[in-house]
Amino acid sequence: MLCHMRHLGAALSIAAVVVLLSGCHSNPGQPVSPTASPPTSSASASPTPAGVAVCTRDSVKITYQATDSSAGHFHGQLNFMNTSAATCTMNGYPIVYIGQPGAESPMGAASTNDTNSAPSLVTLAPGATAHAATTITDAGMLCDPVNTTYLIAAPPLGHPFDSNSDSEQVDNVIGSGCNDATVSLVQVGAITL
Repeated sequence: MLCHMRHLGAALSIAAVVVLLSGCHSNPGQPVSPTASPPTSSASASPTPAGVAVCTRDSVKITYQATDSSAGHFHGQLNFMNTSAATCTMNGYPIVYIGQPGAESPMGAASTNDTNSAPSLVTLAPGATAHAATTITDAGMLCDPVNTTYLIAAPPLGHPFDSNSDSEQVDNVIGSGCNDATVSLVQVGAITL
């Protein structure tokens, strides 16, 4: 009798372990996948309020305001003012390039995202302004610099960047760029109010 109770106790212990382990897998029959990498899009996947359009180049005026400098870096912010007659939303990181002075086209690689600032949905009423912190690295630290006086910027996008239809030239930015498609000189934070 004692022998049967030991076998019954062992069988119950094994059954309990099987039940506990099966609860750890939320989709039976589906393999467990590693943690997904972050999305490559600059826009967040959060839904926008019903009936409110996403802000585009045509609904905002983008300007730049320098704030300060540190060793080899120029800090400022991009301002996105809603110039349309309707409320619009933004969520994510703007896309920014250094401008190519002669060709009026992007120079170097696109901006990188400062992930210390988390994206959240920003709703802009007509006339309201949203901001994104910006750090521009001195090109002389990374390449043979080319003088430039502007940036090419776009609000956060849910599609691949097209400089002709998505961007706006942002003037009064004194600096230099790298004529190298692999070098990014601009880091931007998430859109905030």
